[in-house]
Amino acid sequence: RRQRQMCIRDRLKGFYYRLYFGVSVCNQYLETCGNHDATMTAEVRFLRALYYYYLMDSFGNVPFVTKVSSEKAPQKQRAEMYAWIESELLDCEKQMSDPKAKNSKTEGYGRADKAAAWLLLSRLYLNAEVYTGKAEWQKAADYAKKVIDSPYKPVSYTHLTLPTIA
Repeated sequence: RRQRQMCIRDRLKGFYYRLYFGVSVCNQYLETCGNHDATMTAEVRFLRALYYYYLMDSFGNVPFVTKVSSEKAPQKQRAEMYAWIESELLDCEKQMSDPKAKNSKTEGYGRADKAAAWLLLSRLYLNAEVYTGKAEWQKAADYAKKVIDSPYKPVSYTHLTLPTIA
């Protein structure tokens, strides 16, 4: 039992540090290459907001930095993190590319676009009451509808579970 608890704790620590590593990489990119390409900068800002969303959702009040620094980061309350993530997503979405279904041979494959920002905003609003005490159901529905109406379509994996007939 003790060994299992240690294993779980180690995995949570790994998750926490991996997310902050991602934040650090994003901050580094934004400081050194932030003026290079507006779309890439918006994608990096989206990723940083995503990392902070996971941190806030998983750990509550978290240290917050937007610059590379060796100083101790101030801890932010969930409501403050919620407001920052919402603002960051709404701002960077404007510079992100339009949603377009892609495959591995398509240019831009694997890059975040507006639909990714809409999906994260929908999820953020869906849980807004937990983070801020105020429900945002309509905003969650509005952004979910944007994703549903985007060119992306659900993938069916039923063919993987069907019996093979020879």
